[in-house]
Amino acid sequence: MKSYLDFSCTDEGVLTRNGERIDLKFIERKKNPADASVIISHYQTTHTLRNAVESALAQKGAKIELIVVDDGTPGDDFKRVTDEFSNQPFFTRAALQNNSHATVSRNLAIHLANSDFIVPLDADDEIIGDDAVSSLIRHFRSGTHAVFASTNMVGDISGDITEEDDISWVRSLPTIKGSEVDKKFEGRELYVRETRDYSLWELLEYDYNIGLRLFPKQLLSAIGGLDESLGTQCWYNAILELRTMGTFVPVKENSYLYRIHGKNVSTQQTPQRLTAVQAFLVRFFEKHHITYQELLAHCSETFWKVRGIKLEHFNSID
Repeated sequence: MKSYLDFSCTDEGVLTRNGERIDLKFIERKKNPADASVIISHYQTTHTLRNAVESALAQKGAKIELIVVDDGTPGDDFKRVTDEFSNQPFFTRAALQNNSHATVSRNLAIHLANSDFIVPLDADDEIIGDDAVSSLIRHFRSGTHAVFASTNMVGDISGDITEEDDISWVRSLPTIKGSEVDKKFEGRELYVRETRDYSLWELLEYDYNIGLRLFPKQLLSAIGGLDESLGTQCWYNAILELRTMGTFVPVKENSYLYRIHGKNVSTQQTPQRLTAVQAFLVRFFEKHHITYQELLAHCSETFWKVRGIKLEHFNSID
């Protein structure tokens, strides 16, 4: 499995994995120790990137570093937008030459982290509040056998939504006025999904933990990092593996603005991605001794339909 554990980066900015060089446009790394690392993988969303970056750099109450890795965006827009933040003492940026579908870029950001905690942030989303990350850290540390923490998701429907874009799950959520979480969202109707400690069976069907999330880097290393074969769904393996190791800490704070602007390409199943997800799940079932009968008893039709799992996938393990 390819992950950040195999990376090596020299002081001159030469990045390799298992001796094979990975082409970079540039890398500017700060090595100041931090309490947590917010990581952003960016690709062609420079129109929203500034808001995401500013929301991360505004964090107080702890030393929070920000690591932004561009995933092969053509041109120099990424460098232009991030130039204004380059002198920040806790700001690291890098740009890959080639697009990796958010896998190499995320793993590189984790590799560059100078802290014990990883907090992912999408380039078109925002952290709400200036103490959100420090609050996550406090709640995690107060948990018993904690392996992961997550806040509420605040959904913001924007852009051109068509009937084909299945966002009915969002519109069924309770709503609040934007001014209730931040004055800059005044006039907008926002949707809130409260976080909770989802079961393994629920997480198998879908990664419900959209929110501001905190992963201990030591535990990410213990499970082998993010599985790049899963493409943009590479957090899926981490969520499931961690769920088998301890407890999730739900932090019921409206700290993560999740922008919904049409079809979510990160969850669309291509034949290649479906094959990769199926292969990962078969390995996961075998490792944790999960049987076909258990899945039938606990997982709804959504799991079988979305993940494409069939009886023949169990021939080698039942």
